[in-house]
Amino acid sequence: MNPLPTASITAAGPTTFCAGGSVVLNANTGTGLTYQWKKYANNIVSAVNASYTAAVAGKYKCVVTNANGCSKGSNAITVSVPCRVGEFDQGQFKIYPIPSTGMITVEERTDALFPEIFEILDLNGKIVLTQILWGHSTAIKVDHLAPGMYIGHLKNNTSGNKIKIVLQ
Repeated sequence: MNPLPTASITAAGPTTFCAGGSVVLNANTGTGLTYQWKKYANNIVSAVNASYTAAVAGKYKCVVTNANGCSKGSNAITVSVPCRVGEFDQGQFKIYPIPSTGMITVEERTDALFPEIFEILDLNGKIVLTQILWGHSTAIKVDHLAPGMYIGHLKNNTSGNKIKIVLQ
C-alpha cells in the first residue's frame, strides 16, 4: 500500500465577482505530483497545473496524483458570479454597460423638470465623480477610475436612488 497524496486547494482572492472577473485557485504542491482540475464532477480540459484561473460560476476541485499513481480529490471551492452583464435597470433610471471599461450611459426614465446630479462614490462613500444630467440619456467617461465596485447615486430635488456599478 502506498500513501495517498495531500490534496487541498485555496483561493488567491475573492470567489464572488462580476462577469469578466476571475480568481486563481491553487492546489498544494510537491515533488512528483500531477493535477487534474474539475468543475463539478467533470474534468476541465487542459487544466493540469497546480493553479487554475476560474472565471465562471461553479464548484471546483482538484485531483492530485503522486508519483506512485495514487490520487486524492481536494476540498471544493464554490465560485459565484452574481452580477449581470449588460445593464442595470433601477426603475427610474438605467445604467449600461455593466461592467464597464471606460464609458457608461445613464438613461433617466422620468421627465425631470430640473437637472439631476449623478455621482459615483467609492465603497468608502467618497465621491469620485459628479455629473449633471440635463437630458434623457447622458454618456459619462469613467476610464480614469480604478477597476472595482462603486455606487452610482442619482439625486434630484426630492429623492435619491443608488445602484452598484462595476468598472473593469
